[in-house]
Amino acid sequence: MTLVVGAAQAKEPPAQVVYRFDDHRYLELKGWNCEGELWYIDTKLGIRSEVASQFYRIFTHKYVHPSERYIVIPWWGAGISGFTVSKDYGQTWESGGGRMSPGPNEPNGDNAPP
Repeated sequence: MTLVVGAAQAKEPPAQVVYRFDDHRYLELKGWNCEGELWYIDTKLGIRSEVASQFYRIFTHKYVHPSERYIVIPWWGAGISGFTVSKDYGQTWESGGGRMSPGPNEPNGDNAPP
């Protein structure tokens, strides 16, 4: 008796830059359908840190940051919105306890992607 097992290789999710703060800081999303892991990269300071391990949905409004030390990453989806904050140039992240409504962001006026 011979057993044949087909080895299906899992496809690695694509990674793409979804937001640029400036020439050396950006956000990279690894996943499909505009959702997945979110990474913060600062090439000048040599920082690559995970903001979200899964389920992050891209945010399409402009981010406004008065400094490089404090960074806020907005979250949204399923009617819930909030933010993740770094107070150390993006080395570590903590979830914000507050909530925000980014306002209409989609063409149909919704504040979350369909």
